[in-house]
Amino acid sequence: AGGPTMATTGHRGAIAKKGTIPHGGGGEKKGGLTPGESLISGMIAGTISVLFTYPLDLARAQLAVLRKTKKSKAVGTAVQLSQLDGQLGIGSTRKSNKGIGYVLNTSYQQGGARGLYRGITPTILGILPYSGVAFTINEQAKRQITHIMQRDPTTIERLQCGALSGLFAQTLAY
Repeated sequence: AGGPTMATTGHRGAIAKKGTIPHGGGGEKKGGLTPGESLISGMIAGTISVLFTYPLDLARAQLAVLRKTKKSKAVGTAVQLSQLDGQLGIGSTRKSNKGIGYVLNTSYQQGGARGLYRGITPTILGILPYSGVAFTINEQAKRQITHIMQRDPTTIERLQCGALSGLFAQTLAY
């Protein structure tokens, strides 16, 4: 869950820069995105970040299960371990040097691109409200600081906006 959050943070500055922003039918407006535009922009950025990071997150989860199963090998039988590997889609447990490259390669060989994105729907459904709300709160808070104080937010104020927007978004979304 940390990857998508970090990725969307990078998109925030690129999507809503200070100053004039093209809007609608060629006109321009001052002051950044509206709340609706911020929500949609955040949701798009969150979805893009998940699309790029999901295969690595899936491989990490598969490796965690594989390593946990390997440690409890004395408890389970080789047949049970082989069945678990088949369910995870990562092949046999006989190879001892499995890393993230091995898991990604095996997932791709067994399921193609669909194998790398198996189970992505719940992740996207979770990131949509989170990234949209976080982006909206962050952008609107910075906008309010600019409006009230008649200056750009300081670095500390930007950090505070980001921290609070993440806190509220996580509370609302999860």
